[in-house]
Amino acid sequence: MKKILFLLISISFPAQATECQTNANFIIHDIYSDPDYKQFVCANNDCPIDYFANSITIYQESLGSDVIGCFATPIRKARNFYTGFYVIKEGKIRPQFIFFGTWLTPKKDTHASPTPLVGIEYIEAGELERHQFSWNGRDYLETQTKEK
Repeated sequence: MKKILFLLISISFPAQATECQTNANFIIHDIYSDPDYKQFVCANNDCPIDYFANSITIYQESLGSDVIGCFATPIRKARNFYTGFYVIKEGKIRPQFIFFGTWLTPKKDTHASPTPLVGIEYIEAGELERHQFSWNGRDYLETQTKEK
């Protein structure tokens, strides 16, 4: 009986949406208005926003100090692709930037809070650039770029 009751409770109360999922409509509309991001997802077609939304993955990372990072990436990847990056702080979402590169992620092994971000951009055969973005108290800004 306890198993059945637990099953009924878990069906009745689905898992709580993340803050980034709650703000997905804002994120989708924002990156849909970026012509380069839209062309990457839609190719040369003028795709409707529903198609575009189904072609994007949004996930979140805790960046510390009550800062949540929302990352919006296309499902279709290439050597370099676009990542829309948004911050949620004090319940408010703020667009930060759209990064074009191989990946964008929180920097590992750092004690800074909020956590800096690192992105890698493929330039050409064997050439990579490493980009670092740091929190200035309001926004993430690029603080370092170097060849890797």
